[in-house]
Amino acid sequence: MIFAIAACAGFLLVGAVYWLGLDQRLERRGGVASRNAMMLADRLEAPLLFATFAAAASLGFALYSVGWTASLVAAVLLTVLAALEYVNYYLWQLQHFDRSSDFLRLIGSGRTRRSHMARDLALYRRRQR
Repeated sequence: MIFAIAACAGFLLVGAVYWLGLDQRLERRGGVASRNAMMLADRLEAPLLFATFAAAASLGFALYSVGWTASLVAAVLLTVLAALEYVNYYLWQLQHFDRSSDFLRLIGSGRTRRSHMARDLALYRRRQR
């Protein structure tokens, strides 16, 4: 459960910091908060992925040892949410129902697009080299 909570909370924290940094960049025309958010997202990607995989491995062991329990079901849900948050922030935009243009693009093309944070993080990583 600890790995599942850490992974899920970590990815949600990265997402919140990213959107806060983006909002501050747009409001103040400054990029410090946005750069700090990208630095955090870059540094936490591997540890949070490790926590997600550790949670999945722990879940497999717990399922084998104890079977299904209420806390195991909660840990499974948190681990799945962490994995989806990783995909949604670091890879592809999964949410297509909040704007009709996103939903129509998904229906028309049949595929998702890169997430905003993934594009910004790729730019940040290119500039760091």
